[in-house]
Amino acid sequence: WFVAASLGLKVTTSLTLSGRTLMIGRLTVSSSGKLAGIPLHDLGVGIRVVAIKRAGATELEHPPRRDTVLTAGDRAYVIGPHGAVLDALVRNIASVDEPDDADD
Repeated sequence: WFVAASLGLKVTTSLTLSGRTLMIGRLTVSSSGKLAGIPLHDLGVGIRVVAIKRAGATELEHPPRRDTVLTAGDRAYVIGPHGAVLDALVRNIASVDEPDDADD
């Protein structure tokens, strides 16, 4: 959790299913990271975005389609193995410098 939180993920919880530990959390897509502009199906193996709150929107988009493109300021609610989630966070590393202080 500590590593994920230090990379900008607001960790909600983790759970174990069939002996596999999954991390659940929220990240804000950085304007200068490598996640902005990519479709969800290019996010990585094992990680799933279960909902997105678009910048300026009041409603969650769920479930998002695999061809949904992430944009800067989106809040993505993700689930996946720790390694897959950490890989996505590293690609979005610039989000560490951007506030993610809302509690939604």
